[in-house]
Amino acid sequence: MRTTAHVINKFPQSKLGFILPFEILRDMKPTVSYFGVFGCVCYVFVPDHLGSKFDKKAVKCIFVGYENQRKGWKCCDITRGKYDTSRDVVFDEAFSWWSSEKQWNFRGVISFIYGVVAENKKPASRTPIPGKGTVICQYPADPTVALGYLSVGFLLASSIAGYLSLFYPYQGKPVPRGSMFKSSTSSIFFNIALFTTGLTITLLVWPTITEKIHLTRNVHQNLETACPTAKTGLLGGGAFLSLDSSLFWLVALMWAGNAREDYFDEIEENGDSVEALKNSA
Repeated sequence: MRTTAHVINKFPQSKLGFILPFEILRDMKPTVSYFGVFGCVCYVFVPDHLGSKFDKKAVKCIFVGYENQRKGWKCCDITRGKYDTSRDVVFDEAFSWWSSEKQWNFRGVISFIYGVVAENKKPASRTPIPGKGTVICQYPADPTVALGYLSVGFLLASSIAGYLSLFYPYQGKPVPRGSMFKSSTSSIFFNIALFTTGLTITLLVWPTITEKIHLTRNVHQNLETACPTAKTGLLGGGAFLSLDSSLFWLVALMWAGNAREDYFDEIEENGDSVEALKNSA
């Protein structure tokens, strides 16, 4: 609320004849050059007296607003669960803290929805029409095949985005794959994400193709055919696994982020140690 009021007071208002509230109160035009993108990633400088030479020089935070009583930007450090107000902040406004996670989790949710709807719309009844030496299976309107393919498509988009996000060189700084999987937990979640993705694709593609075959090849020579449909429950199970898969990719990315920070911290510490040895020599 404070941030909203702070921003509103520095923009023209129609009820005031498009005059700035700040200008009415202070009789001067405000400065808005310091405005930042709410929710973007920012890096707050850590003064030397607050840490040792081996500590980070800046902390990755989320920009959450402004302070009324203090000059500076208000930032939230999620890892510590604390808020800091600082004037020494570098913004990365092209990225939101949750931007990449939201994109592929959104695709995973869409895949889940399509899979559930496909399971519910799959016809349970069919009408066998006997003919001369054949049986024609007449099915009601069935969107299962289209919904199944859509679910698979969004699952693949979600999984590919998750996989590429793990190894993407953010800010042009690549990390060796060996360093990404130093932690056994990181490796475990990565493999679980791959396994659930493969299993989900199987559960979604199998009944979708089966249903497609039943709909296109609906003329049977066997007069005792029961006009089958795709196996019940596979699409629904695949839908829930699709949601689980996107969540596992999210967890894998979180561990990859920790591994990335550890890698660069180790490089920085090694660089400081080498510099200290040179100075002592």
